[in-house]
Order: sequence, then C-alpha cells, then structure tokens
Amino acid sequence: MKKIITLKDALTHELKGLYDSERKLQKYLRRHNKTVLSKDLRNALTAYLENTQNRMNKLQWIFKYLDEKFTARTNPCISAIIKDSEEMVKRTVTEPLRDAVLTACIQRSLHYNISVYGTCRAFARELRMHEIEEILKEILNFEKGLDHQLSRL
Repeated sequence: MKKIITLKDALTHELKGLYDSERKLQKYLRRHNKTVLSKDLRNALTAYLENTQNRMNKLQWIFKYLDEKFTARTNPCISAIIKDSEEMVKRTVTEPLRDAVLTACIQRSLHYNISVYGTCRAFARELRMHEIEEILKEILNFEKGLDHQLSRL
C-alpha cells in the first residue's frame, strides 16, 4: 500500500475509496430497488442509480487529471455500513417498515459519502485544483439533494 506523504496522496486515497463506495452502493441499491413499496422511494433510488455511472466517470476523469494510475481500493467503511444495513433490512418483518429502514440505511451511506466528498473537495481547494473542486462540488450537491429528498419521504 502506497504511503500517504502529501495532501495529493490523501486526496487520491480518499477518491479511490469513494469509487469503491459508489460501486458497492450501486450493487446494494439495485438489489433493493426491486423490493421497495413506495413509488417515491423507488423513483429516488432509480435516479441515484442512473447517475452512478456519471459519478464514477467523473472520478475516473479526476484520476487521469491527477496523473494517477487507477487502482481500486477496498473501502472498509462502506462495506461495514452496507453489511449493517443488510442485517437490519433482513430483520425487518413488515414491508412498509422495511421501506423506512431501507431509507435510513441508504441515508447512512449517503452521509458517509457526503463527508468524504466534502473532505476531497476541501483537499482539492487547498491544492488549488479548481477543476477537481468543481466536479466534487457537483457530486456533493447531487448526494446532498438525494439525502434531502429521502428525508422528506
């Protein structure tokens, strides 16, 4: 594992974790999107899933911009969040309650992503990488928008 010596190294490390997070969340949400009862929740998840590839492409562009070889990094934080969420959803006995529990679990993962995207944006700003900062701002706004939408369900 590469040592983190500079702020750019820290940024790259976090971005690789975010890429893994997006992949894992995509898989998790696809699995559960088919089982939700709420049309509003299903629409929100569908919109998120449709935008996932866009976010992943933006992250890949950032790696090229940073002149970093893209290699995946397993993100233990999102793995733990998803594992805990899966357990909670499995233990939920009624379908309407499952939608509420699933919404809470999705928000938990979104809050994690929001915090890391925010950190990466701050790193990019400090490094004066304005293009990267703007891309991360766009992604961050999308994540926050979905979180707000889920809070209203």
